[in-house]
Amino acid sequence: MVKKSIAKKYALSFLSLVDKSDYEKVLNWTADFNEILIKTPQLLKYFENPAIPKERKIEMVAALSRKMNFDENFSSFLKLIVENRRINIFDEIVKSIEEAIDLYSNVLKGVLITAKRVGPQKKARIEEDISSKIGKKIFLSEKIDPSILGGYRVKVGSLIFDGTIRCFLDEIEDHLLKGIKYGST
Repeated sequence: MVKKSIAKKYALSFLSLVDKSDYEKVLNWTADFNEILIKTPQLLKYFENPAIPKERKIEMVAALSRKMNFDENFSSFLKLIVENRRINIFDEIVKSIEEAIDLYSNVLKGVLITAKRVGPQKKARIEEDISSKIGKKIFLSEKIDPSILGGYRVKVGSLIFDGTIRCFLDEIEDHLLKGIKYGST
């Protein structure tokens, strides 16, 4: 929880310096740098090593920034993270940046759960339908769950939109059981 709180502070501080028109670039840069750290664990160890002087680490960040075409603000942000020895929570910082950008952009992310893959047009219609109900732009990732039988379930934050056959059958069962309980059909 402490890591997430610290990561959020770094993310919000950085985003306060970024123009909204550059959000897409920021998302790409953070993803690219995070991927480098994941694919090159020795680089992460280099940045975390207290025996290596800060100046050498800053030079490494500058070299990576030039190679990756990061702007000056993002490069300075990375240098600050390395200087303050927060590189070990960079993945949390990335998540916090993504969440903040989504919030500022009035976007929510969710999961579309289906028995089988849906086409891009159907997915877009589902996103539009949920967007109109919530009043925010929705982006859905897909998850396959064969137990659904048919239809789909959408989870967006704490909201669940259930249009599965299983849900429909459960509703019929409940209706029938209530009818039996109260002596009507």
